Amino acid sequence: FSTVFQAQVANVWDYITRCEVYLRDSDAESNSEYNKAYAKYWASKNAIPPARITIYGVKLALNAAVEIQCIAYHHEKNEKHHIDL
Repeated sequence: FSTVFQAQVANVWDYITRCEVYLRDSDAESNSEYNKAYAKYWASKNAIPPARITIYGVKLALNAAVEIQCIAYHHEKNEKHHIDL
């Protein structure tokens, strides 16, 4: 996370506007597990899930199963930050 951004807001999760999700696997079971985990994650942050783009069948570094990049926008300061989860 951007330390500067986190210091400016009480709940960074409220400012995330979009996530780009890259999944190694492209089968239906993996997609179902991912959707459940994604919803549970945002619920645990008491935040509404942002818009997302999901790309399947991607070869990720270290053979990771998932990579998520988020964009957070601080509308009061007109600042955009990139966040890797």
